[in-house]
Amino acid sequence: MNHDVIVVGSGFAGAVMAARLAEQGARVLILERGVWRGPAGNEDPRRAHPRRAFPRGAIGMLRDVRSIRFARSGRSRELMLNAEGLFEIHRFGGLNTLTVSGVGGGSLVYVLLVRPEDEFFDAYPDEITGAEMSRHFERVRSVLRPQPLPQLPEKEVVFERVAAEGGLGDVHYADLGVVFGESPDRPEKVRNAVGVEQETCTYLGECPFGCPRRAKTTMDLTYIPLALRHGAELRVFAEVTRLEPRNGQYRVVYNDREAGRERHAEAPRVVLAAGALNTLRLLFLARDRQRTLPDVSPALGRGFSANGDAFAFVWRTPKLSRSDYGPAGGYLVRRDPEGRHRYVLLGALGVGLGGARIPRALRRRLAASTIINTIGRDDAGAELELHGEGLGLRKGRGLGRALFDEMHGDLRRVGEQYGAARTFVGERSVMTAHPMGGAAIADTPAGGVVDHRGEVFGYPGLYVADGAAYPAPPGLPPSLTIAALAERQAELLASEIGGT
Repeated sequence: MNHDVIVVGSGFAGAVMAARLAEQGARVLILERGVWRGPAGNEDPRRAHPRRAFPRGAIGMLRDVRSIRFARSGRSRELMLNAEGLFEIHRFGGLNTLTVSGVGGGSLVYVLLVRPEDEFFDAYPDEITGAEMSRHFERVRSVLRPQPLPQLPEKEVVFERVAAEGGLGDVHYADLGVVFGESPDRPEKVRNAVGVEQETCTYLGECPFGCPRRAKTTMDLTYIPLALRHGAELRVFAEVTRLEPRNGQYRVVYNDREAGRERHAEAPRVVLAAGALNTLRLLFLARDRQRTLPDVSPALGRGFSANGDAFAFVWRTPKLSRSDYGPAGGYLVRRDPEGRHRYVLLGALGVGLGGARIPRALRRRLAASTIINTIGRDDAGAELELHGEGLGLRKGRGLGRALFDEMHGDLRRVGEQYGAARTFVGERSVMTAHPMGGAAIADTPAGGVVDHRGEVFGYPGLYVADGAAYPAPPGLPPSLTIAALAERQAELLASEIGGT
């Protein structure tokens, strides 16, 4: 089959790009290295897609790690644990990341949908403004239909009380990518915006591990079915290893892990949406190792950010007894002296236990514990480079020491306010679930890797559409913004395809 566009990845960016381009008549191929997850449904009745179960709770998560990548002293290596696993860990030394592999990408483990304030887009080229982005945000919301928490679980009530008693500020609530019904005790079947059946939330509290009830509105339940319905082709367990221009097209080489062989596909346009780290690795390999894209900007790898992620584990607070019940959506906002957004502090992320068989006493202690975290605007001072076949950290382990010191202090204060037996704050290294940047949107190749349309400078038809293209961290959960930018990019690309 001849393809107009090959999309690498199926998360918030890849799924949106594939769906919108297919809607406009483009012949789209989606390559996803992971597998389908969750209970089967009717996302595309013409095709049968076998699915793998989500891990249940924190213990199940440990068993579902796909691989661990280590980078130290100029060398990197990958330890493959489970090719079908959901989670991937990168250990750079002082900076660690946790990312996801599967149809739907990061949407499988997200919850919050928060729009950044308009001034965030000051870091972007002039063509991209908060006002211009408004309709793209609304388009994403019209598909995902986020909702506020209709009933606050105990952990949110306690977080509000902790914030009030400690004078920490007002708790705001984000809209959640979750379908709620009349009561969590009475689940209902509903159809989402694209006609796929979901079940309403039963407050399992396992959102960070993937919802086993299909209550979370993910890309594999929305934009991916929309893409397939309009003729897109999806190949799973297909891990891209090489990009090369050839005769006016791009050849994309990938490992078909199901068949156990190497394959390739060609198209005049390729969209990299494999998640920031994997998109960066493909570009680095093509520029520095395979030499197929030698003119990719020297800015590649610069401006990498952890999005200010910092975590604390609040162990045994007398104020909690059911921390694993219900989704979490409450957060506090911190601003700088000029009133600009600095970071958010999110409370009430309970310790999901799933069906794990653990001693009753330990279960009680974990149910009385919680995780609090920050997401902030670090200085994006990290820089990645290629170490062998993988990525390594060249510099920037601090990512803004003053900001992290402030966030760590806030985490300790909140833990004290909970009256916890102990609060463990991860200060020795940065752990992020939101790696971003490194292939920034910019006006020129000197400042970044792609233009405002996401096209790689010097390589017409090659695009970056995921978090790698962020020129600055939002200091908020990035899911909604990644999807909205992909809506914008898909609109521009569809008009170009239609005009050729």
